[in-house]
Amino acid sequence: MGAMEPAEPIPLISLAEQRPYHEDNPEQALEDVNRAIVLAEASGNFRRHALNTRARILRKLEDYEALEKCLIAITETKLIAGQLDIGRERDFFDRLPQGAISHETRNLFLEYLA
Repeated sequence: MGAMEPAEPIPLISLAEQRPYHEDNPEQALEDVNRAIVLAEASGNFRRHALNTRARILRKLEDYEALEKCLIAITETKLIAGQLDIGRERDFFDRLPQGAISHETRNLFLEYLA
């Protein structure tokens, strides 16, 4: 799928979404989504989608330091008219263990969701 549209992030995002659960390979998923983020930034499309996918993978890996940075990046992502993306998602945020991220980041993300 990625070979057909090498500049589009969706094929890599889709692959990254399946790896942690269907292939039990979150490490490879993280590599895939990091490549997708580069493509999303270049195209301007699906930036939020790629970051949300990265957040889910980091939660599964229990890398809360990287997840906190990802949450901040999500809140800083501004959608521009004409660019394709998804809405605000919170499933990965709601399942965080108590104390996994700072209170400041928690409040910033809650404000973003409001």
